[in-house]
Amino acid sequence: MKRIAILLGFVAAFLCFAQSANAQYSTQIFRKGADFVDLNGRELSNAELVDIVGADIYNKTVVGARKQFKVGRGLIWGGCAGIVGGVTEMVAGTILVRNSTPRDPQARGINTTRLGNAMVAFGGVMVGVGAVALTVGIPFVAIGKGRLNWVEDQTKPREWTYKLGVVENGVGLALNF
Repeated sequence: MKRIAILLGFVAAFLCFAQSANAQYSTQIFRKGADFVDLNGRELSNAELVDIVGADIYNKTVVGARKQFKVGRGLIWGGCAGIVGGVTEMVAGTILVRNSTPRDPQARGINTTRLGNAMVAFGGVMVGVGAVALTVGIPFVAIGKGRLNWVEDQTKPREWTYKLGVVENGVGLALNF
Protein backbone atom coordinates (compact mmCIF):
# COMPACT_ATOMS: atom_id res chain seq x y z
CA MET A 1 0.00 0.00 0.00
CA LYS A 2 2.86 2.29 0.86
CA ARG A 3 4.45 1.70 -2.56
CA ILE A 4 1.26 2.64 -4.40
CA ALA A 5 0.95 5.87 -2.42
CA ILE A 6 4.57 6.78 -3.19
CA LEU A 7 4.10 5.86 -6.85
CA LEU A 8 0.94 7.97 -7.10
CA GLY A 9 2.77 10.83 -5.41
CA PHE A 10 5.54 10.64 -8.01
CA VAL A 11 2.98 10.50 -10.82
CA ALA A 12 1.14 13.53 -9.45
CA ALA A 13 4.40 15.47 -9.04
CA PHE A 14 5.44 14.56 -12.58
CA LEU A 15 2.13 15.71 -14.00
CA CYS A 16 2.31 19.01 -12.11
CA PHE A 17 5.85 19.54 -13.38
CA ALA A 18 4.78 18.68 -16.94
CA GLN A 19 1.93 21.20 -16.78
CA SER A 20 4.26 24.00 -15.66
CA ALA A 21 6.87 23.05 -18.26
CA ASN A 22 4.20 23.28 -20.94
CA ALA A 23 3.64 26.96 -20.13
CA GLN A 24 7.30 27.89 -20.56
CA TYR A 25 6.59 30.42 -23.32
CA SER A 26 3.82 32.91 -22.75
CA THR A 27 3.70 34.33 -26.29
CA GLN A 28 3.34 32.32 -29.46
CA ILE A 29 5.31 33.66 -32.40
CA PHE A 30 5.16 33.09 -36.14
CA ARG A 31 7.86 33.32 -38.77
CA LYS A 32 7.68 35.77 -41.66
CA GLY A 33 10.79 35.38 -43.80
CA ALA A 34 13.76 35.77 -41.47
CA ASP A 35 11.74 37.78 -38.94
CA PHE A 36 9.20 36.85 -36.31
CA VAL A 37 5.74 38.33 -35.73
CA ASP A 38 3.19 38.00 -32.93
CA LEU A 39 -0.43 36.86 -33.21
CA ASN A 40 -1.47 40.28 -34.57
CA GLY A 41 1.18 40.26 -37.31
CA ARG A 42 3.34 42.91 -35.63
CA GLU A 43 7.04 42.37 -36.18
CA LEU A 44 8.88 41.60 -32.96
CA SER A 45 12.01 43.51 -32.02
CA ASN A 46 15.15 41.63 -31.06
CA ALA A 47 14.64 42.52 -27.38
CA GLU A 48 11.08 41.14 -27.45
CA LEU A 49 12.30 37.98 -29.15
CA VAL A 50 14.98 37.53 -26.48
CA ASP A 51 12.30 37.91 -23.78
CA ILE A 52 10.11 35.28 -25.45
CA VAL A 53 12.62 32.55 -26.40
CA GLY A 54 15.48 33.40 -24.06
CA ALA A 55 18.95 34.75 -24.67
CA ASP A 56 20.48 31.31 -25.14
CA ILE A 57 18.22 30.25 -28.02
CA TYR A 58 18.35 33.72 -29.53
CA ASN A 59 22.16 33.91 -29.53
CA LYS A 60 22.82 30.31 -30.52
CA THR A 61 20.06 29.79 -33.07
CA VAL A 62 18.17 32.87 -34.22
CA VAL A 63 21.18 35.07 -35.07
CA GLY A 64 22.95 32.41 -37.12
CA ALA A 65 19.78 31.11 -38.76
CA ARG A 66 18.82 34.61 -39.90
CA LYS A 67 22.25 35.08 -41.47
CA GLN A 68 22.05 31.71 -43.22
CA PHE A 69 18.58 32.44 -44.54
CA LYS A 70 19.42 35.94 -45.79
CA VAL A 71 22.75 34.93 -47.37
CA GLY A 72 21.10 31.95 -49.06
CA ARG A 73 18.30 34.10 -50.40
CA GLY A 74 20.82 36.61 -51.74
CA LEU A 75 22.82 33.84 -53.41
CA ILE A 76 19.69 32.43 -55.02
CA TRP A 77 18.59 35.81 -56.41
CA GLY A 78 22.13 36.66 -57.50
CA GLY A 79 22.53 33.24 -59.11
CA CYS A 80 19.27 33.63 -61.02
CA ALA A 81 20.31 37.09 -62.18
CA GLY A 82 23.71 35.75 -63.26
CA ILE A 83 22.13 32.92 -65.23
CA VAL A 84 19.61 35.20 -66.96
CA GLY A 85 22.27 37.83 -67.67
CA GLY A 86 24.74 35.23 -68.93
CA VAL A 87 22.23 33.60 -71.26
CA THR A 88 21.25 37.04 -72.58
CA GLU A 89 24.92 37.90 -73.15
CA MET A 90 25.52 34.59 -74.94
CA VAL A 91 22.48 35.08 -77.22
CA ALA A 92 23.53 38.65 -78.03
CA GLY A 93 27.09 37.51 -78.76
CA THR A 94 25.86 34.69 -80.99
CA ILE A 95 23.62 37.09 -82.93
CA LEU A 96 26.53 39.51 -83.30
CA VAL A 97 28.83 36.77 -84.65
CA ARG A 98 26.21 35.45 -87.09
CA ASN A 99 25.39 38.90 -88.45
CA SER A 100 28.97 40.06 -88.77
CA THR A 101 30.43 40.45 -92.22
CA PRO A 102 33.96 39.60 -93.16
CA ARG A 103 35.94 42.79 -93.04
CA ASP A 104 39.19 44.02 -94.31
CA PRO A 105 41.91 43.49 -91.67
CA GLN A 106 43.26 46.96 -92.52
CA ALA A 107 39.95 48.67 -91.78
CA ARG A 108 39.51 50.60 -88.57
CA GLY A 109 36.70 50.01 -86.11
CA ILE A 110 35.33 47.23 -83.96
CA ASN A 111 35.78 43.64 -85.05
CA THR A 112 32.25 42.36 -84.40
CA THR A 113 33.28 38.69 -84.69
CA ARG A 114 35.79 39.01 -81.87
CA LEU A 115 33.39 41.07 -79.81
CA GLY A 116 30.63 38.47 -80.30
CA ASN A 117 32.96 35.62 -79.33
CA ALA A 118 34.04 37.55 -76.22
CA MET A 119 30.40 38.14 -75.31
CA VAL A 120 29.61 34.42 -75.67
CA ALA A 121 32.60 33.50 -73.47
CA PHE A 122 31.75 36.11 -70.82
CA GLY A 123 28.10 35.00 -70.84
CA GLY A 124 29.22 31.41 -70.28
CA VAL A 125 31.27 32.47 -67.28
CA MET A 126 28.29 34.41 -65.91
CA VAL A 127 26.02 31.36 -66.30
CA GLY A 128 28.58 29.17 -64.50
CA VAL A 129 29.01 31.58 -61.60
CA GLY A 130 25.23 32.02 -61.36
CA ALA A 131 24.70 28.26 -61.28
CA VAL A 132 27.25 27.85 -58.49
CA ALA A 133 25.65 30.68 -56.47
CA LEU A 134 22.21 29.11 -56.94
CA THR A 135 23.49 25.68 -55.95
CA VAL A 136 25.13 27.02 -52.78
CA GLY A 137 22.21 29.30 -51.88
CA ILE A 138 19.51 26.61 -51.83
CA PRO A 139 21.01 24.61 -48.90
CA PHE A 140 21.70 27.84 -47.00
CA VAL A 141 18.03 28.83 -47.24
CA ALA A 142 16.83 25.33 -46.36
CA ILE A 143 19.03 25.04 -43.26
CA GLY A 144 18.31 28.59 -42.07
CA LYS A 145 14.58 28.13 -42.64
CA GLY A 146 14.59 24.86 -40.70
CA ARG A 147 16.36 26.45 -37.74
CA LEU A 148 13.97 29.43 -37.74
CA ASN A 149 10.99 27.05 -37.91
CA TRP A 150 12.42 25.18 -34.91
CA VAL A 151 12.49 28.44 -32.90
CA GLU A 152 8.89 29.11 -33.92
CA ASP A 153 7.86 25.58 -32.90
CA GLN A 154 9.40 26.05 -29.45
CA THR A 155 6.75 28.65 -28.60
CA LYS A 156 3.74 26.67 -29.77
CA PRO A 157 1.61 25.13 -27.04
CA ARG A 158 2.14 21.41 -26.72
CA GLU A 159 -0.87 19.17 -26.97
CA TRP A 160 -0.48 16.15 -24.75
CA THR A 161 -2.66 13.74 -22.87
CA TYR A 162 -2.05 11.26 -20.15
CA LYS A 163 -3.83 8.16 -19.04
CA LEU A 164 -3.39 6.28 -15.82
CA GLY A 165 -4.89 2.85 -16.02
CA VAL A 166 -4.56 -0.80 -16.84
CA VAL A 167 -1.89 -1.68 -19.39
CA GLU A 168 -0.49 -4.96 -20.66
CA ASN A 169 1.61 -5.76 -17.56
CA GLY A 170 -0.47 -4.12 -14.83
CA VAL A 171 -1.16 -0.50 -13.95
CA GLY A 172 0.71 2.21 -15.83
CA LEU A 173 0.91 5.77 -17.00
CA ALA A 174 0.71 6.56 -20.72
CA LEU A 175 1.83 10.00 -21.88
CA ASN A 176 1.15 11.13 -25.44
CA PHE A 177 3.02 14.19 -26.72
